[in-house]
Amino acid sequence: MVLSTYRVVKYSLLILAAGLFAHCGAGINPGNPNSVAAGTATGTATGTTTGTATRTDPSTTQKILFITAGTYTGNLKGSYSSGIAGADAIYMTEAATGNYSGTYKAMIVDGTLRVACTTAYCSGGPSEHTDWPLAANTTYVRGDGITVIATTDSNGLLIDSLSTSLTNAYSNSSYLIWVGLGRNADWTTGDIGYTCTAWSVTVGITLGRYAQTDVTGSTSVYDGSETCGNYNYLACVQQ
Repeated sequence: MVLSTYRVVKYSLLILAAGLFAHCGAGINPGNPNSVAAGTATGTATGTTTGTATRTDPSTTQKILFITAGTYTGNLKGSYSSGIAGADAIYMTEAATGNYSGTYKAMIVDGTLRVACTTAYCSGGPSEHTDWPLAANTTYVRGDGITVIATTDSNGLLIDSLSTSLTNAYSNSSYLIWVGLGRNADWTTGDIGYTCTAWSVTVGITLGRYAQTDVTGSTSVYDGSETCGNYNYLACVQQ
């Protein structure tokens, strides 16, 4: 009797195991490789698509500062109401040509319509600005959208003392850019005689102050001055 019961139980267990195997193996045909490949392809495609979709556009977390492709004399006014307005118009044209999205303004001062600081390094705070294009506590990158130039301080300045410097230069190329900033490189405006008369003339005794593009120290703010008939590059700042 015991032996008979054992055989019945053993036979029942065999039937149960066979049923479980058939259920778990449903949809997988050992003779058909497509049944296995379909599962693998689904997993791979899902993982790849998800990874690509999470890519972050740099423009949502930082702003671009790029150097113009063209060069310009100290007369940026042209047919516009002021040299500053003319400079901003140039930058928007250059941005469109370079496929940069957004609005751009000139990192240039004339002492009246556009001012960075009225005291050294804006000791009185950002209220010293007049239409200054650099925002406070903002990271600026080159036109490649990757290379960090610097993060501005609370006063919207890329360098806040003679002992500090940019993380990377504006460009790897050695260019001069019109800026109009004072010879102390402290973001104050030079005499109007050093802004090509508010960026409106190319002749006469006035000069224009410039900075360098391939340096990280104070000469990225001010490096020297030259006659307004010379052609230099410009720095464009995303707003």
